[in-house]
Parts: sequence; C-alpha cells; structure tokens
Amino acid sequence: MKFGIEQKTALIHVGLGSIVGFTSNLIGGGLTSVLVVVIFLAVSSQLSSRLIPTLYPEVDYTKKWWLSNALYPFISFWLFTWVLIFNI
Repeated sequence: MKFGIEQKTALIHVGLGSIVGFTSNLIGGGLTSVLVVVIFLAVSSQLSSRLIPTLYPEVDYTKKWWLSNALYPFISFWLFTWVLIFNI
C-alpha cells in the first residue's frame, strides 16, 4: 500500500500530537500544556510550510490543505493523549 503526501503528513502530525500530548501532561496542566501545544504547532507549521513545497512541488500547499492534513490530526491526537494520560 502506497501512502500519498496527505497520508504521510497526517501520520507525522498524529505522531507529533501524541508526543506533545504526553509531554504537555508531564510538564503540567492548564495554560502550561496549551502553551506547549502552541509552540510545537508553530514549529511544525513552519517546518511543513518550508519542506512540503520543496519536497513535493506538485502539492498545492494552502491553509486549507494544512488545516486538513496537519492541524486536525495534531490537535485531535494531542487532546486524546492528554486526556488519556490525565485520567490514568
């Protein structure tokens, strides 16, 4: 099974969201964890906005593409991991 660029980007951000969910729970709760998420999201946004167009020039990298392939998986898995570890 071959993965397209959308699936690869989503999988990368799913992994990042899980890692950030774990680390933000270890650091603390409340605003600290939200700050950690915003920092990691800004860094991953900058990296993907520079790497995706150079590695895959055929992809039309727009805000809509970034929202559906990076932001939604990242936030969903961050929240899932954070709540799961918080309740353990």
